[in-house]
Amino acid sequence: MFSSLGHGTIFFTFAHDPIEEYYFINQSKSWSEAQQYCREHFTDLATIERKEDLSRVHIPAGQVAWIGLHDDPAAWFQVMTNASNSWRWSPLGPPALEASRTGLHLSQIIGMAGIKQFFRMTDFLRTWFHCQTECRKSYQDLAQIETAEEKQAAMAAMTGTKHAWIGLYRNTWLWSDLSNSTFRNWKTGSPNNINNNEHCVHMNEHCQMDDATCSEPQKFVCHEGIVSQRL
Repeated sequence: MFSSLGHGTIFFTFAHDPIEEYYFINQSKSWSEAQQYCREHFTDLATIERKEDLSRVHIPAGQVAWIGLHDDPAAWFQVMTNASNSWRWSPLGPPALEASRTGLHLSQIIGMAGIKQFFRMTDFLRTWFHCQTECRKSYQDLAQIETAEEKQAAMAAMTGTKHAWIGLYRNTWLWSDLSNSTFRNWKTGSPNNINNNEHCVHMNEHCQMDDATCSEPQKFVCHEGIVSQRL
């Protein structure tokens, strides 16, 4: 089924569930332009909540279309949700997550002088997520470093070690409407972030997801309804 609203042909499908409708917009825009369009005319760029939703998204044969999934490489957070961002990066910039770093622990001791932070090194190699689990089990959390004094204490704990995990992390692949959906339907080999410049996601006619350059003009899919985070 399709309809023309005077600013491009719109293909749409109505969900059996009345809270979600998907609209294919037959206009070529960058990801951010598509996001703005969807927010002005619908709810947002399409969020896919579950596998069953794919049957209700119709993209014409041979075409791809932006959806609401994207990655913000500048979005770094701390595990203890401190809002300040005074981190000093190495000349190479923010590191990617690797599986062979050593965990740096932060603990607290309660005494007459109040709460004092101190750092401990582990002697095993773990992924960031394993280290987070171990730190929360045995101490408080992965290290949060906000002052020059804390930096010096952490460096002192790292004697003889080049690299160590701390409590800074990045949430990859978020939905434009802030949905908490974890559903992904990646095409084989994706995401691959070619040239370190593919931070937005489109889908093909088979509803397979692939990362692409956000500035690339493409058709897109909007949705209208209530996203899972807002239920």
